[in-house]
Amino acid sequence: MQTRWRYIADDGVSAHRGLATDEVLMRPYQEPQPAPGGTLRLYTYRSHCALVGRFQHLEAEINRDACEALDVQIGRRMTGGGAIIMGRDQLGICLTTAVKHLPPNLNQRHLYAYLAQPIIDGLSKLGIDAAFRPKNDLEVNGRKIAGLGIYTDARGALLFHTSLLVDLDVDLMIRVLNIPREKISDKVLIRSVRQRMTTIRRELGTPISIEEVRAILKQSFARYFQCTFQETPLTVEEEQAVQQLMEQKYQT
Repeated sequence: MQTRWRYIADDGVSAHRGLATDEVLMRPYQEPQPAPGGTLRLYTYRSHCALVGRFQHLEAEINRDACEALDVQIGRRMTGGGAIIMGRDQLGICLTTAVKHLPPNLNQRHLYAYLAQPIIDGLSKLGIDAAFRPKNDLEVNGRKIAGLGIYTDARGALLFHTSLLVDLDVDLMIRVLNIPREKISDKVLIRSVRQRMTTIRRELGTPISIEEVRAILKQSFARYFQCTFQETPLTVEEEQAVQQLMEQKYQT
């Protein structure tokens, strides 16, 4: 029997709103009475923002001066992983659910692989052969196409994050992220990054839209979790909670 999941799609959100919304979407799945099913949010950020992982030192990862000059917002994710840039050509994937709804006895590596599988399946539908590479990446022929992160709170709710590269402005990335340069030129650094990373458009050789990718992933998640999606916007109470988190946590 199929379960019903919540679905949210939004575009052009600020760094602070994007992160606060993901945190609020965990709340229905907290103990003692977690809601059934889960929530899938597929969204894009306003171009551009720079996000660091939960345990990273911001000053070591982000060039604040460059971000200020280029109007790039800075934020910190609840999930781990490395520093990334996000914008209109990177699809943010947020899945929230209760830990108790997932298969039992999954260690961290297997949990990453389990939650990443519908993304791998969706990319396969596009003709892209992606694979999970521990600790937290999806790769295509050895090149990173997505980064993954997981956060579970003390009340049994889980947040799964993915930053999926539909496209990538490598020039901007090396300006705002503190990528180790080892005394090499920007030109060489850009070439090095492109050798280690790839995008959906690069793999396909065609300008596929974010909306097309989103539709395929939505179908893939529905098949994988044997669910139907009901598109449901944030409630008034959730909007208020998002604003409160933005003001008290993510904008500080």
